[in-house]
Amino acid sequence: GLNALYERHLLDELGKGRYSFHDLLRQHAAALAANDPPAEKEAALKRLLSYYQLAATFADQAFREVGPESPHTPTAHEVVTPDHFDYKRSQAWLEAERLNLEAAVGYAATHQQPEVAAQLSHAISFFADRQGYWDPTLALQQATLRSVRASDSPSSQARIQNDMAVLQYRKGDFAAAATGLAEAEELCRGLNDQPGLAETRMNLGVVEYLAGDYQAAITDIMNSLALY
Repeated sequence: GLNALYERHLLDELGKGRYSFHDLLRQHAAALAANDPPAEKEAALKRLLSYYQLAATFADQAFREVGPESPHTPTAHEVVTPDHFDYKRSQAWLEAERLNLEAAVGYAATHQQPEVAAQLSHAISFFADRQGYWDPTLALQQATLRSVRASDSPSSQARIQNDMAVLQYRKGDFAAAATGLAEAEELCRGLNDQPGLAETRMNLGVVEYLAGDYQAAITDIMNSLALY
């Protein structure tokens, strides 16, 4: 198993229970994998993306719950699986897996898997906002937005534009945030998506508040409250 590979110096242990190939071994493995049958590679990638979709969604839900921890607390010998996430574990998992999650979003967005990219992008957005990973996440969201536009998925597009607007106004780019939110609002109206419209109005109100347009902010936030 992993311990045997580690003892033979074929793996590095980056942290407890987390391993990585040495550079030369990674290159060798990549060269061997290039010759795998396409169906096997596709199935392996599907399993990997499915895992990240599930785990990232659970981690995102737990990370947004800053209150009490989940009823189940794993022992030291348990593997942390999606149903074991609490706030602290979700934060640690999202941090440890951040680069892998970003790679998964980028792959899905550029390999005709727009809904996978959209779900993963949304799942890491709140964490990225709180931890300050604004620039790399915005770049991934832009790629995902192009992907869902090409696939004509207005619901996913509106959600991504709301996620992007939060990071854009964090960076002080109020104009870009407002433009994206205006498009998201139109999409939500067309879908009769009242929760989506409420979120869009709330985000627009925040943008207006930060930009100093307080009367418009009051109007949009009150509209958002009524929609909620």
